[in-house]
Amino acid sequence: GIAHEVKNPLAVSLGAFDLLKKKISIEGSVESDRWLSTIERNLKRIDQVIDSLLFLTWKPGFRQTENLDLIAMDVAIEETVSILKPKMQRLNVKVNSEFGPSIKIYCKLFHLVTVLRIIVDNALDALQLSNETNGRIDLEYVITEQSLIVQIRDNGPGISEDIKSKVLDPFFTTKDVGQGSGVGLSLAYGICQTLDWRLSFVSEPGNTCFEICIPKDKWRMIDQAA
Repeated sequence: GIAHEVKNPLAVSLGAFDLLKKKISIEGSVESDRWLSTIERNLKRIDQVIDSLLFLTWKPGFRQTENLDLIAMDVAIEETVSILKPKMQRLNVKVNSEFGPSIKIYCKLFHLVTVLRIIVDNALDALQLSNETNGRIDLEYVITEQSLIVQIRDNGPGISEDIKSKVLDPFFTTKDVGQGSGVGLSLAYGICQTLDWRLSFVSEPGNTCFEICIPKDKWRMIDQAA
């Protein structure tokens, strides 16, 4: 219904953009190419988000176990940071990651980036509301006998007790009309479910931590020296 109504004009926009890109590329402007690449990347991202929503709607309870790639966490984090970099710079928020190229996850890059982007973007929103002048977001991990736990932690105001039970619900948002749809965290939660990951969080003032728990057969530690 609604998703298809969005995808149809989006497909037309992508087609028109492709023609425009070919026309402008003849002029050879580096600045134009940079902005065209940014527009194209974001149009395609919208298309992928809609596909993910349709995927979750069509196949509730589905588990994706086949045709997965082995994705390095540092690559996914780099992509996430590149997407949100303008917002991070505007809010003067530092993002720190302890992930190197050795930890790799069985998934699709887009799905991993989507989950990370949604969580980090929500952390940025929280830091903006708190007017935190030394905002920071840390991406860390803990390895147990059973799983890899990816932690995304921020020093924002925390999630109030009265909404903690609703945070992962579809269409729940505390943002003003036009500022948020409430789809984000529920989409991240749904993607995690399809991959047999578990998304949870703990929060108190000054410390909110979202955790993605990935079972031991869903990730690998690669020895880079081998």
